[in-house]
Amino acid sequence: MRSGRKGYVTRKRRHTVWWRRRNHVPTLHGRPRPYVRFFDGGRAFHAVHGSIRTTVGSMGWVNLELGDARALWDVLKKGDHVHGWGRRPGT
Repeated sequence: MRSGRKGYVTRKRRHTVWWRRRNHVPTLHGRPRPYVRFFDGGRAFHAVHGSIRTTVGSMGWVNLELGDARALWDVLKKGDHVHGWGRRPGT
């Protein structure tokens, strides 16, 4: 997974998944985000197209590879609790 970059930290604490959509297109930038599960306002787990193995972090979202996001889809349901901890180096 890839978490938030400097200035866009993925918040640490307990959260609740409040909305899910298999294929979501955010109004902010219009790029498709497959397997989205929102857990903290505008923060969510989602798949990315391409590699998550970059030095640049996300904008606070939890980026997953497509296969991992697809596998998590059937496990993480609306109302489930998730807990964020740790931090991305340099944030």
